[in-house]
Amino acid sequence: MRTHDAEHAVGAAPLWMKAAARVVRRLPFARYRVMNALSTLSPVRGPFVARIPASLQGLRFECDLRNGLAREVFFTGQYEPQETCLVRALLRPGDTFLDVGAHWGYFTFLAAEAVTRSGRVVAVEADPRIHRTLMANLALNQLPHVSALHVAAAAAEGTVKLEGYDEAQDNWGISRVRDASQASARAFSVPARPLDAVLDELGVGRVSLVKMDIEGAEVFALAGMSQGLQAHRYERLLLELHPPQLREHGSDPAELTGMLTESGYRGWVVDHSPEATRRWAYARVLEPRMLLRPLSPSEPLDVWPHVLWVAPGIPSPV
Repeated sequence: MRTHDAEHAVGAAPLWMKAAARVVRRLPFARYRVMNALSTLSPVRGPFVARIPASLQGLRFECDLRNGLAREVFFTGQYEPQETCLVRALLRPGDTFLDVGAHWGYFTFLAAEAVTRSGRVVAVEADPRIHRTLMANLALNQLPHVSALHVAAAAAEGTVKLEGYDEAQDNWGISRVRDASQASARAFSVPARPLDAVLDELGVGRVSLVKMDIEGAEVFALAGMSQGLQAHRYERLLLELHPPQLREHGSDPAELTGMLTESGYRGWVVDHSPEATRRWAYARVLEPRMLLRPLSPSEPLDVWPHVLWVAPGIPSPV
């Protein structure tokens, strides 16, 4: 009943838009240009309920075409095809998934299907506006094994200033922790907690996979996971690093790489070159190991690193 009421309150996608999205997903090229053109021409303003095309169970979400992440999922069927492939490949029924920077829940929902109700999913989102959408999406789907928290992953308990995304821009996933003196009118005070403590409170032990995308705050999040990292509580970590934002916080990818290597983790670089991204966006048959190559300790990372880290004793992903 909650699912029906939520969809009725927001409204379903128009039939013509659903048909257009199915056509876009079959295009052998120019999907993203067509997607953006359709979004610009669409008379639909505000969110509507849509199915997640990559969902095997037909899970649904509130789609706002102004949000590039939601728009991409609706029209092309997925977001970040490399990470989509890896999350599905690495999770099994009964596993536990931690989504740090969950946004509206795309990876949360894919993981919820993969781990099934015998597993556990914890979604962490700091931006209060996106967190409300995440909660609305949970209300659309019957997923009792998913927990969603409005909190910033941090080194210690407290509050942080979060510089929110600009709704006039299409990237609604770039909210980031800022120094209070630099915060603008879009800044929010957000509760901050170490993830080790959050998981202890939820009764979560080992975590099969962590996905983290938090715009430079990964330095704080990993500090708040230090005990768990030393104990290899986190079996795999799929990290998207943000070097410019890390430097704002006095850190860099090399520091985080050193921290994880010293804790015994092995790294694999995820191929996020433009060529690989296009190939994987249009691929029909995906082989995860083709995405990864071992990270050399002396290897400099690229300007936008995506790295999979694996704890000792956990099988190699390739």
